[in-house]
This record gives sequence, C-alpha cells and structure tokens, in this order.
Amino acid sequence: MGSGTIESHGDHRIAMAFAIAGQISDGEVRINDIANVATSFPDFDGLARSAGFNLA
Repeated sequence: MGSGTIESHGDHRIAMAFAIAGQISDGEVRINDIANVATSFPDFDGLARSAGFNLA
C-alpha cells in the first residue's frame, strides 16, 4: 500500500481503519476530519500509540 490522503467524511470508522492501514503503508497516510474519533473512541490515540502506532 502506498501513501495518500483520506477524507473520513466525519465517519470515525473510516478514520480509524485508515489509521490502522497506514501502519503498513510504504508512505505517509494523512486522514482528514478526525475529530469524530474522540467522540466514539476517546482514547484511540493513546491506545494506538501504546500498541506502537506512529501517529502525528
């Protein structure tokens, strides 16, 4: 998988799925409109980082 920019369209499932997929990509994956993740999964960022995700 390469790199690219994802439009989540306000859907936390899209944002989180591509955050996971981005971990195995060859390049940078940018995900727009991620505020919705904090509503459905408030500690996704912390849990993902503790699992070794490289999030910025």
